[in-house]
Order: sequence, then C-alpha cells, then structure tokens
Amino acid sequence: MQELLYETLLIIILLFYPTWRIYGRAGLNKNFSFTLLIPFVGIFVCAAILAYSAWHVKSLEGK
Repeated sequence: MQELLYETLLIIILLFYPTWRIYGRAGLNKNFSFTLLIPFVGIFVCAAILAYSAWHVKSLEGK
C-alpha cells in the first residue's frame, strides 16, 4: 500500500509542473493543475479540461 502512495506522489510531482505550464500557455487558470491530486481519475479530469475548453492562444502567423 505504501509503495502505491510513493508511486502516485512521484507521478504527481513529475506531471504537476508541466501541467501547470500547459494550462498557463493555453490561457487557462493554472490552478486547474491541482486536479492531478484527485486519486485515480485526476489525470483524466485534467486531460478533459484541456481537451474540451477553448484555448486562448495568440496565433503565430502575425509575427
């Protein structure tokens, strides 16, 4: 049981910062990355938020 806890914490630590950055660059609230803390379904909730929300990203064509 304790091994599962350590594995889960390691995955959350490795995924939290990149997810924080992705939400920021997508123009969404960075605090949505805390959905990773929901046991077993957090990664799916996080992916669903990214998949079904409108991204407010500026186009690179204007450069």
